[in-house]
Amino acid sequence: MRKKNHRTDHRSLKRIALFVFLTIFSVITFVIGMIQNGKGAVARYDTLVAVDKAGGDVAGALNDLRSYIYAHMNTEIGGPNGIYPPIQLSG
Repeated sequence: MRKKNHRTDHRSLKRIALFVFLTIFSVITFVIGMIQNGKGAVARYDTLVAVDKAGGDVAGALNDLRSYIYAHMNTEIGGPNGIYPPIQLSG
């Protein structure tokens, strides 16, 4: 009987260790994804501001930013659940 209980305990420890590993891996993946989404949005925003200062195609850069934010961050610019205040350009 003792060997059977030892096997059960060993299997339980393996399952717990696997669960902990997968949880930590998931959290790390989530954090990395959130950081990359933020960096992507900031890069597109910086591009938009640079295009605005240069007097270029603001509509295209703004659509690129809107598409990225909607697709990757599940929100929108200027909507009821969107970023407030909306992006304001100087040019």
